[in-house]
Amino acid sequence: MTHTSACFVGEPPPLISQEQPNRWYGCRVACDDHKQQALLESGENLYAFLNRREDKTHPLEGSGLNYLINPVGILNYRAWCDFLFETPTIYEEIFSSETYYDFYVQHAEDIQPFFYAFYREYQKSKRKDSFFEVLLALRKSEPTTEKFLNLLLNMWNLQLVLQNELKMQGLSWVKSPDHARETFLTVYEQLNEETLLADVVNDMFKRLVKLGDQRFAHFNEHVPAS
Repeated sequence: MTHTSACFVGEPPPLISQEQPNRWYGCRVACDDHKQQALLESGENLYAFLNRREDKTHPLEGSGLNYLINPVGILNYRAWCDFLFETPTIYEEIFSSETYYDFYVQHAEDIQPFFYAFYREYQKSKRKDSFFEVLLALRKSEPTTEKFLNLLLNMWNLQLVLQNELKMQGLSWVKSPDHARETFLTVYEQLNEETLLADVVNDMFKRLVKLGDQRFAHFNEHVPAS
């Protein structure tokens, strides 16, 4: 598609101040014209990078690549790719994100009700050093707790082991699209054999709280004391 106001590049910023807990703001996506201008943090054009793969008979797709080939910049806009389909969709960044996990947690519309419920329960909690009572309360009030909790834990662990794999290779960034795919497949096989450690889970909850401080800062409401 050519550029329209549905694309975020060159358009006014979203009116986040008007967002409500039952009306979450949805990310805009880059049009085809602006997608071609996307640059990786290395300065290489995104599509030039993707075209460096050896086998071009099949599209480069798979959501695991989201953790490795991100973020991108389009002009002075920061954005994030989703490689779920044959060509990446590029979403605007509304809330500052260091990793794809950060981006997903703060921007995916379907998870916002759970994320907000978690954040509110944590703010009401008297024990800020423990998430046990927060989870107990969520399991009673939010029917999607197990679904989204498992999703976020899997995403957090995947991101962690991918980062560790690159560090073991002495790298901070994948060398090519083929290297990205190979790295993901290597790590994915390891995930099937590993269990989540308690400190990994706790670190994820701490990150959720920090992201919540940023994501929900514009709400002009106060969480009632319990």
